[in-house]
Amino acid sequence: MPDEKMKELEQLCRPVANYLRNNWDPHCTVVISDSHIKLVRDEIGIPVRTTQEVPVQEQSSEKVIPLNNYEWINELAEKVATCLTTRGTLSKE
Repeated sequence: MPDEKMKELEQLCRPVANYLRNNWDPHCTVVISDSHIKLVRDEIGIPVRTTQEVPVQEQSSEKVIPLNNYEWINELAEKVATCLTTRGTLSKE
Protein backbone atom coordinates (compact mmCIF):
# COMPACT_ATOMS: atom_id res chain seq x y z
CA MET A 1 0.00 0.00 0.00
CA PRO A 2 1.47 3.39 -0.95
CA ASP A 3 2.50 5.70 1.90
CA GLU A 4 -0.10 8.34 1.03
CA LYS A 5 -2.89 5.72 1.23
CA MET A 6 -1.59 4.54 4.61
CA LYS A 7 -1.57 8.12 5.91
CA GLU A 8 -5.10 8.67 4.60
CA LEU A 9 -6.29 5.48 6.28
CA GLU A 10 -4.64 6.51 9.55
CA GLN A 11 -6.31 9.93 9.40
CA LEU A 12 -9.68 8.32 8.83
CA CYS A 13 -9.27 5.78 11.62
CA ARG A 14 -7.66 7.96 14.31
CA PRO A 15 -11.05 9.35 15.54
CA VAL A 16 -12.47 5.82 15.76
CA ALA A 17 -9.43 4.71 17.78
CA ASN A 18 -9.86 7.72 20.08
CA TYR A 19 -13.57 6.94 20.49
CA LEU A 20 -12.70 3.33 21.33
CA ARG A 21 -10.00 4.37 23.82
CA ASN A 22 -12.29 6.89 25.56
CA ASN A 23 -15.50 4.83 25.67
CA TRP A 24 -14.64 1.12 25.85
CA ASP A 25 -12.20 -1.18 27.58
CA PRO A 26 -8.84 -2.37 26.18
CA HIS A 27 -10.36 -5.71 25.15
CA CYS A 28 -12.61 -4.10 22.53
CA THR A 29 -11.91 -3.73 18.83
CA VAL A 30 -13.85 -2.00 16.05
CA VAL A 31 -13.95 -3.96 12.80
CA ILE A 32 -14.98 -1.97 9.73
CA SER A 33 -15.72 -3.53 6.36
CA ASP A 34 -17.43 -2.15 3.28
CA SER A 35 -20.79 -3.41 4.57
CA HIS A 36 -20.54 -3.62 8.36
CA ILE A 37 -19.17 -1.89 11.45
CA LYS A 38 -18.95 -4.01 14.57
CA LEU A 39 -17.56 -3.78 18.07
CA VAL A 40 -15.86 -6.99 19.22
CA ARG A 41 -14.69 -7.83 22.73
CA ASP A 42 -12.04 -10.50 23.27
CA GLU A 43 -12.56 -12.49 26.43
CA ILE A 44 -9.31 -14.43 26.20
CA GLY A 45 -6.49 -14.68 23.69
CA ILE A 46 -3.42 -16.86 23.65
CA PRO A 47 -0.85 -16.46 20.86
CA VAL A 48 0.06 -19.73 19.16
CA ARG A 49 3.37 -20.18 17.40
CA THR A 50 3.14 -21.14 13.78
CA THR A 51 5.68 -23.15 11.83
CA GLN A 52 6.60 -19.94 10.02
CA GLU A 53 7.54 -16.85 11.94
CA VAL A 54 5.78 -13.79 10.53
CA PRO A 55 7.90 -10.63 10.55
CA VAL A 56 6.60 -7.83 12.74
CA GLN A 57 5.71 -4.68 10.83
CA GLU A 58 8.14 -1.88 11.55
CA GLN A 59 6.57 1.01 13.45
CA SER A 60 6.85 4.49 12.02
CA SER A 61 9.11 6.88 13.90
CA GLU A 62 7.19 9.89 12.55
CA LYS A 63 5.54 12.17 15.04
CA VAL A 64 1.76 11.80 14.93
CA ILE A 65 0.03 15.06 14.14
CA PRO A 66 -3.16 15.71 16.15
CA LEU A 67 -6.13 15.50 13.83
CA ASN A 68 -8.44 17.91 15.66
CA ASN A 69 -8.06 20.44 12.81
CA TYR A 70 -9.89 18.24 10.34
CA GLU A 71 -13.61 18.91 10.69
CA TRP A 72 -14.58 16.16 8.25
CA ILE A 73 -12.70 13.55 10.28
CA ASN A 74 -14.52 14.60 13.45
CA GLU A 75 -17.81 14.34 11.57
CA LEU A 76 -16.87 10.82 10.45
CA ALA A 77 -16.02 9.85 14.03
CA GLU A 78 -19.37 11.17 15.24
CA LYS A 79 -21.19 9.21 12.53
CA VAL A 80 -19.33 6.01 13.47
CA ALA A 81 -20.02 6.61 17.17
CA THR A 82 -23.70 7.20 16.43
CA CYS A 83 -23.83 4.06 14.33
CA LEU A 84 -22.14 2.01 17.07
CA THR A 85 -24.44 3.25 19.81
CA THR A 86 -27.77 3.32 17.95
CA ARG A 87 -27.78 -0.16 16.42
CA GLY A 88 -29.65 -1.25 19.52
CA THR A 89 -27.37 -4.05 20.68
CA LEU A 90 -24.22 -2.32 21.91
CA SER A 91 -23.79 -0.96 25.38
CA LYS A 92 -20.85 -0.44 27.71
CA GLU A 93 -22.33 -2.69 30.36
